[in-house]
Parts: sequence; C-alpha cells; structure tokens
Amino acid sequence: MKHIENLGAPVLILHDTTALEYTTHRSLEALGPIGNGHRRGYITHNSLAVEPETCEVIGLCNQVLHRRAKVAKSETRAQRNKRSSRESRLWIQGTEPLPNNRQYIDVCDRGADTSEFLEHEMGSGRRFVIRSSHDRCVLVGHGPSEESEARKLREYGSTLPQAGSWTLQVTSKSEMRSPRRKGKKKLMTRTKRNANMTVAFAPVQINPSKARKPMKVWIVRVWEIDPPNDLLP
Repeated sequence: MKHIENLGAPVLILHDTTALEYTTHRSLEALGPIGNGHRRGYITHNSLAVEPETCEVIGLCNQVLHRRAKVAKSETRAQRNKRSSRESRLWIQGTEPLPNNRQYIDVCDRGADTSEFLEHEMGSGRRFVIRSSHDRCVLVGHGPSEESEARKLREYGSTLPQAGSWTLQVTSKSEMRSPRRKGKKKLMTRTKRNANMTVAFAPVQINPSKARKPMKVWIVRVWEIDPPNDLLP
C-alpha cells in the first residue's frame, strides 16, 4: 500500500474470483465443492494492483480464501441474503482492507453487479468500474429523481453518441468444424487483430434495493465498430 501511495497517481485494483482445485488431495478435509460441484477445492478472491498507463503489475493487495458451503436446495432468496457465507460477499471482503481514497479505482467483473456492493462502493470514497450484469431500470441524469426519465440501462446506453475512438489489439476466437468428423467437432483458434473501438458515457441514477436515495453513477459503453462476422468475442 505504501508503494501505491508514493506513486501519487491513480491505481487500478483488479478484483476477480478463481477456483483452486485439490480434488486428488484426499488428505485435505477442509475443502468445498467447486465448479459444477463434482470437484473439490477453494474459491480465492484476488485484488491485484496495476499501474494504468504502463499495465505494470504492482502487487497483490488482498486475497480472500473461501470454502464453499453446501446449501440446501430449499434455501429461499431471503435466507440466502442473510447468509454471511454467500459468495457475493467476497467482493466486499476483497475491498474492505483498501484505503478509502480516490487514488484507488476498483475494477470488478459482473459478479460485483449487486445493489449491496454498489452501495458499499458508493460509501467507500474510492472510484470504481463494474461490468454490468443486469439490465437495470435507471433514471437519466443526476437531477431530481422525481423529474428524471426512467429507461432500461442497455437500451439507453445504445442511444448515446460516440465520445471517442481508438485502436486496440485484441485476441479473438474463430470457430471451425473438423472435416474428418462431419462437422461434429468444433475447433477454436485464437488470432491477434486490431479492433476499432469507441466509447460513450452518461450520468444516471440507480435505484437501490431498499428505500434509500438513488445512487448517482455514470454508465460507460465500450464497443467495437464493425467487428468481423466470422469471429467470436
């Protein structure tokens, strides 16, 4: 953390969850189910600091080791929300040790797109970027909520004007069928190419899960202009 503070510049904190498999280590007893439930291991939530201009990895800020508990199929949504061991809590646990200042920018995948985590980040003092998972109903602009137009997030984002463009080198997957198997087997190949990217953004408000004030955030849409038809994302 001290090294980050000495930089005196914004730093990206990349948060993500991965699985560590120890199925064959039969002597380890404190393991939980991972993947589809047939393998055993741990869930680890990592918080990696990266310098945004150079993409240089600064180091690991935090790591949370989680053992997935077996949950009854009859568990209700209300019971799941009260359970402290639910995996959606890992995003909050991963950010809790971080300083509450705007130098730190949390970057999170779709698993963090919950009202609970959004409210946590709004009160943290840090900046954040969360990949959208839900097509929420949002209020356009940061004006009084009673005067704001309600729109669906993705539909509204698709109407925003372009605010900038650039070229980005990406790796794409192309799909082919094996001629020897009469098209039954699909082969994936990865190729590097240059993609023409563009961005749009706008202020919106998100209604929280409870009777609280709407959260004022910005939506950012990034997409490729005219991507090749024969390539997968």
